[in-house]
Amino acid sequence: MKTTDSHSHRPGTITYPGTPAAIRLTALISVLLTATGCIRLSPVEWSEFASVDPAGWSPMMSAEFTPVPPDSVYPWPGHYDVVVCLRYKADAPQSMLTLTITEECDTSSVPYSRMHEIYLFNESRKPLGRGSYAVYEVADTLHRDFVPPPGYTVTCSLPEGSPSPQGIIDVGVLLRRSGEQSIIPIPHIKL
Repeated sequence: MKTTDSHSHRPGTITYPGTPAAIRLTALISVLLTATGCIRLSPVEWSEFASVDPAGWSPMMSAEFTPVPPDSVYPWPGHYDVVVCLRYKADAPQSMLTLTITEECDTSSVPYSRMHEIYLFNESRKPLGRGSYAVYEVADTLHRDFVPPPGYTVTCSLPEGSPSPQGIIDVGVLLRRSGEQSIIPIPHIKL
């Protein structure tokens, strides 16, 4: 006669006597979520935005951005694309915005300035940025495959004597790891 043990199992399987399946499943899901928490979902390493006065962007206003490395003890670990970004309303009257972009760093005593045109609408007044609910975001790359030097700073302002543009909500700068794409496609959140 063969006796059977109520705790017998197949060779190679692990059982936890007295532990309900729901607790084991919860523990497994927790471990998986913890492991995926370390995966980079977006190639954007750093970003910052400055709000523009709803009455209009004053020619006196300048937005200064100083990207900080993820670990401030070490310099930037890699190559990045430097991107300027504008958020604007669908009823903004201008089709294009000209910005003065000034870049500075600790290793150079002379700042580098240039005019940069960012198009908001096409010829038929369709917004070129992505978005919805009458708020759009357009981005333009300033540098590709760039290693930010120590103390790197980007300042966005209006050219001297230009009229105050209306309908601009935010201006920002972001650093995106060169050549990387999002691992998991993240849908754009509607504002």
